[in-house]
Amino acid sequence: MPYGKTGKRLHKIDILRNGKIRLSFSGKELVVSKDTFTNHFLYEGKDVSAQEIFQMEKENSMDDLFRYGKRLALRGAYSSFEMKEKLFAKNPKNAAKVLLNLINEGFIDDKRLAHDIFETKLLRGYGEERIKRELLLKKHIDVGIVNSLDAKKLDKKEARDLIPLYEKKYASCSNKERREKIKLSLLRRGFSEKDIDAALSELSPIPNSLETKNAICEAGVFYRRYQRKYNGKE
Repeated sequence: MPYGKTGKRLHKIDILRNGKIRLSFSGKELVVSKDTFTNHFLYEGKDVSAQEIFQMEKENSMDDLFRYGKRLALRGAYSSFEMKEKLFAKNPKNAAKVLLNLINEGFIDDKRLAHDIFETKLLRGYGEERIKRELLLKKHIDVGIVNSLDAKKLDKKEARDLIPLYEKKYASCSNKERREKIKLSLLRRGFSEKDIDAALSELSPIPNSLETKNAICEAGVFYRRYQRKYNGKE
């Protein structure tokens, strides 16, 4: 039976489909995680103090917030600053503790995130300084991490190791245009012109037949566009 201010008696324990556990007290129900259930050594008929019930509710709130943060981390690229803002909006009291748990379990890693964004955007043609500014101002990643990023030393890749990536990207261009675009992309990554020219000397030219085919395709696109405009369809 319940015994007032000192706490309540646990009448029934049910295991739910989602793996959580429902605790039925007199006039009160509480759903907790398996960890909380085990940590408090609960069983039917146990007299649970008001303080212990309060502690379980607190752990429950932390657990829900952690699972929310985990879902966000798995779906998007969040820095620790961005994640803290999301958690704070949900539960200001527990945001800092949950963020620390997410970091400790590897769900949030500013260094890894900065590296991944840096490499991805370099491949898309963004300039090194522009990416660093975005990491500092938008993601609020620590200045020490951002300053450690170096396009020339990234993954110890050399200019010639990146040529195959850009060959695919600019495969539809003519030989001359392709070389120019690859050179510009590598310059943006911070490589010296000398290293780039050496790498480009190993670049295989597109066969004449393929280059002619690309030119014919481009000409066809322009012709069809002009024809639609001339016929009043644009």
